[in-house]
Amino acid sequence: MKRAKVILVQQDNLECLPPLLSVISILQKRYDVLVLTGRRNPKVIENMWDAERVSFKYLWQTQSHSHKNAFLRKFYSLRKLFQEACWMRGEISRQINQDKIAFIWVGSVETAFYFSRFFRKKTYVANAYELLDEFPLYRWYLRHFYQNAKRVVVPEKNRAYIFKFWMSLDVLPLVVPNKPQLNLKRKVPSSSKPSKSILYQGVFNPRERCLDAFCEAVEELPPEYELLLIGRENDYSKKLCSKYKKVRYGGYHPAPSHLEITKNAYIGIATYAPKTLNSTYCAPNKIWEYGACSLPMLINDSLGLKGYLSPWNCAVVIDERDKNSIRDGILSIAKNYSSFSRQARSFYDSENIEEKIESIGEGECPLCLTKNNGVFWTLIGVVARGVLGHLHSHIL
Repeated sequence: MKRAKVILVQQDNLECLPPLLSVISILQKRYDVLVLTGRRNPKVIENMWDAERVSFKYLWQTQSHSHKNAFLRKFYSLRKLFQEACWMRGEISRQINQDKIAFIWVGSVETAFYFSRFFRKKTYVANAYELLDEFPLYRWYLRHFYQNAKRVVVPEKNRAYIFKFWMSLDVLPLVVPNKPQLNLKRKVPSSSKPSKSILYQGVFNPRERCLDAFCEAVEELPPEYELLLIGRENDYSKKLCSKYKKVRYGGYHPAPSHLEITKNAYIGIATYAPKTLNSTYCAPNKIWEYGACSLPMLINDSLGLKGYLSPWNCAVVIDERDKNSIRDGILSIAKNYSSFSRQARSFYDSENIEEKIESIGEGECPLCLTKNNGVFWTLIGVVARGVLGHLHSHIL
């Protein structure tokens, strides 16, 4: 018997949103999954699943244009978004005419702009990985889209209540944490191991996540400790590596290949500056990745981080600006490493996202589109994304 199909659409490639890899891994057990992305995915991602169960299509690589004229830059940017939106809408229409489609999974708020008035009510699942508290005009425009979704999915419980209020939803969004579906084997580092890597994986931005205090703290620790940086290299990461002897750059590795480095680290770092609601109630996939690898964690005083990790005694709260606080936190974990490591894995095992995602498929209904599926509403969605973002930047 032929299985029903789910179409997952994402404006960028899956490398930019690793939690969607878990969604696909769970959906493909029950459905055939077609993944539509605006950009090609790395081979390491496309080879994760059986090709008969998960297939990929992506838009041709449109030529990027770099102009000194700001108007032309905006024009070509909107044209590229319009090409992606038309292609995705057209591809979905073709698939619906050919196969039995259970539902559509819209991967992000950015992707939601492509589907203004496109689907009938309750035939699509809408992810919201970001709160959009800095983009009130975006929230206003997307309210209709999220109100009509079969189910809205967010990664953190406080965000669920905030999003329900802002979007005037009838039902509280389903909370599916950004937990990777992994079963990594890891040896717990011993005291005799030549190197104990304090791992930072993420973006290098001194304004949002200053790492100088971490570098200074590691410099004062015994010789076996080092600070390992994973992410896209830039001037700030180069500066840290040249300034501090015990700071090492480990390269950039697209998800999920970066976990081969994560699982061999000693302690993981997760800090977020509480400047917005989105960062205050953060829902980073890295804490689940650390947990999967049994890594104890250093976290800052963030409501989102403490809400998840404090009950499990797998993390130490530090002041990310104070090298003494960081150094003492590392040594505190080292004194009782086995317990912290065991509790980190218990934290990872505490959440069953498979049951939650599988429940979304219950009560499937025939998928159909509205009559407003032509060029006009496609253009409206793309222009709204560009123009509202431009207005927002000027308002602030």
